[in-house]
Amino acid sequence: MLDCIILTYSPDEKLLENISMLRKQTIKPSNIFIINTDEFRFNVDLDMDDSDEVKLTLVNIKKEDFDHGKTRNMASKLSNEKYILFMTQDAIAVNEKLIENLISGFNQYENVAVVYGRQVPRKGDLIEEFTRKFNYPTYDILKNKDTKAKYGIKNIFLSNVCAMYDKNIFDKLLGFKENINFNEDTLYAHKAIENGYNILYKSDAVVYHTHDYSPRKQYERNYQIGVSHKNNKEVFGEYKTVSEGKALVVQTIKYIIASDRSIIEKIKQLFKLVNISIAKYLGFRAGYKSGK
Repeated sequence: MLDCIILTYSPDEKLLENISMLRKQTIKPSNIFIINTDEFRFNVDLDMDDSDEVKLTLVNIKKEDFDHGKTRNMASKLSNEKYILFMTQDAIAVNEKLIENLISGFNQYENVAVVYGRQVPRKGDLIEEFTRKFNYPTYDILKNKDTKAKYGIKNIFLSNVCAMYDKNIFDKLLGFKENINFNEDTLYAHKAIENGYNILYKSDAVVYHTHDYSPRKQYERNYQIGVSHKNNKEVFGEYKTVSEGKALVVQTIKYIIASDRSIIEKIKQLFKLVNISIAKYLGFRAGYKSGK
């Protein structure tokens, strides 16, 4: 029924935990294809037991050949199943019903191109905790052409950290945009919606996924986002992304202040938020200016 594709680069024990949980699912993938960039940076030992009902396949590619869209398109061609589940190496299913709940989304509505899951932090500071709540609420969201005015930029929000695609629709739409440094998932969501399909967020399909980026790392990440927005302004130009960022900052401040943390901890979190927010804004602006 489905295959899972995991992209890796210098993976750690989280990848093994990810695979372990996939093997425990109530609906198991037929194959798990691991597409690894740079075989010399693959630092974990995989259990490649062919007797397991979930077959594991490792494919190594060169770093210079990696592309967010092209690499995933290449990996999708390895599958002949109805659905393909894209995941990152550090996304770990919270329970055994992740795949079952994702697949159920395709049966809830007609013409669903993608169903993506909820991300929660296993452990993280207040900023990370609220960011996940802001982007991944506890209720389902169906997005299409009719919801554009309601959701704004979030109408095309989609994350390949954990997203299941209808393979027939994916092939029909020619997969992800290639030669791209970021946002291959969001651009696909836009393409699917413009072609009359639905995108569904399933709040009961949950993975642990946590980042604690430094201001420098956040600058670099948002620089790439800025480049992507400039290079695809025919898509992103329709939306006001800055206002969404401001809303996140304001609501995060309120969340920190209302928390039960100590005064000192709240002050630390607020200072961190200021530094990260500045890094995000400057990174995005620099990336946007350097785009085509």
